[in-house]
This record gives sequence, C-alpha cells and structure tokens, in this order.
Amino acid sequence: MKNKEKNDKNFLKKVELRDGGHDFDGIQELDNDLPKWWVNLFLVTIAFGIGYFSWYHFPGTPALGPKEEYLADKKQLEEAIANQNKSNAQNKVGFDFEAAQKDSSIVATGKGIFDTNCAACHGQKGEGVVGPNLADKFWIHGLTSQKLLEVVLNGIPDKGMPAWKQILGEKNSQNVLIYIATLQDSNPQNPKAPQGEKGTVKW
Repeated sequence: MKNKEKNDKNFLKKVELRDGGHDFDGIQELDNDLPKWWVNLFLVTIAFGIGYFSWYHFPGTPALGPKEEYLADKKQLEEAIANQNKSNAQNKVGFDFEAAQKDSSIVATGKGIFDTNCAACHGQKGEGVVGPNLADKFWIHGLTSQKLLEVVLNGIPDKGMPAWKQILGEKNSQNVLIYIATLQDSNPQNPKAPQGEKGTVKW
C-alpha cells in the first residue's frame, strides 16, 4: 500500500495536472493534453477519410463509383459475349464457301467423298436417284450454305437422309457441300424432277 502511494506521488510530480473545472462527488475532472501519438493518429484518419471520400464520390476523379463500376463491368461482359457469339458463328461455318469453290483441291476432295458416300442416292453427277436432284436450282431444306451444311451433318431421318457428322466430320461435310455447289446448272442427263423451292443458294 505504501509503495502504491509512493508511486502515485512520483507520477503526480512528473505530470502537470490542470483542473477541468468540474468536481462531482469528490471526483475531480482534469483537463490534460491527449498523448501526441493519439492526436497524430486521429489527424491521419481525418486526412485519409477526406481523401477516400473525394476519390470515390466526387465527379471527375479517376476512380469509379459503385454505379459506374457496375456499368463498366456490364459493358465488358456484353462485349465478351458478343465476341464469343461471333466466334462461334464463324467456327460453325468454318470457312468462306463461295471462296472455297474456286479452290480446285477442295472441290476434288469433295468430289471424292461425294462419289464414295453420296452418289448412290443422288447420282454420279448429282442428277438425283432416290435422293433429290442436286444440280438444279430447287432446294428442299433452305437456300443458305449453313442450312444445307446442317442437313449434311444432322441428316433428315424421316426422308432417309443419314447424318454424316460422325462419319465424315464437319470439314469433310463442308468439302462435299463445296463440290455440290459446283454442280449447279451442270445439266446432267436424266435429271430427277425438281423438288422443293426454286432459288439461288447464298453461299
């Protein structure tokens, strides 16, 4: 007990105590300065708060607010989806059908596949046997290269047209379609009667 009182007296000698002007129930309120480290830390937090608020909430600052950040992320996502859809569409077709018709090697490859797999139903010259005539301007399942490619790949089971996707693959199916494109207006002998819609295919 004596040691505590002695320590308290020594502390009071070192610290200047200022009367705060309040005394209640024997308890005196003092008005001493706060520790400098505490005051400095408090000032730093104030400065940080002002800077943070200005950076994220005032217009014209480089930082994006919550709304702007959301809109930027949304735009980025929409662009990514659009690019992916464009890429998927390009991969689905694989190449330019119209340009490929001028490539003799592709046409020759397609003819070989056609002679082996397709001539039995469509004729050696595309004149049509069991299957429809492929040398005239009448088409049953569409007037675009993409629709015709889907017919080759997926077939028309109820019409007896098998699916060639697993047998030929997409690239060889495209080659066959390129060869078929060259048969247009070739006027083979003994052509089968026209079937479907008359029109020019958009290759």
